[in-house]
Amino acid sequence: MQCYELIDAFNELHKEATKLQKSNNKRRGEIKWLEGRVKQLEEENENLITSLEKLEKSKKHFRSKDDTSSP
Repeated sequence: MQCYELIDAFNELHKEATKLQKSNNKRRGEIKWLEGRVKQLEEENENLITSLEKLEKSKKHFRSKDDTSSP
């Protein structure tokens, strides 16, 4: 293999490595965004669970009041 063939092979490999690096950086950004979104949705889910538990407790409280006030 001559010198120019080695240079061409290196340039081709470098070009492909640069493409892969850009793709990896893009994917890292997407992963970071998705992790943030998952965290946000988990927090929202916890808040909804808490709200539901409060509603259920309130519902039980009103039912027990109705039961005691009936003749």
